[in-house]
Amino acid sequence: MSSTVLITGGTSGIGIPPAVNTNLGGAGVHAAGVDLDEFADSVYRDILDRKDEIVYGFSAISANRTRREMETDARRGTKRSQSLKNGN
Repeated sequence: MSSTVLITGGTSGIGIPPAVNTNLGGAGVHAAGVDLDEFADSVYRDILDRKDEIVYGFSAISANRTRREMETDARRGTKRSQSLKNGN
């Protein structure tokens, strides 16, 4: 799951939150996604810490990667795409 919520300069940015298990509509009805308390606690801690960028889950991992790591993964993805295109 991936999500980025940006809070910059006191203005909330628009992000796409992950699927969250809210149990809206009854227990088990919307059971897919991350635990609501885990998600809310993580985001709330970051708000209290006055972080400029609030990320959760996979986005938190991605946000802390170095440029070199991102470029390496991009090259791997390109090579894999070419391989699949060629039927390998």
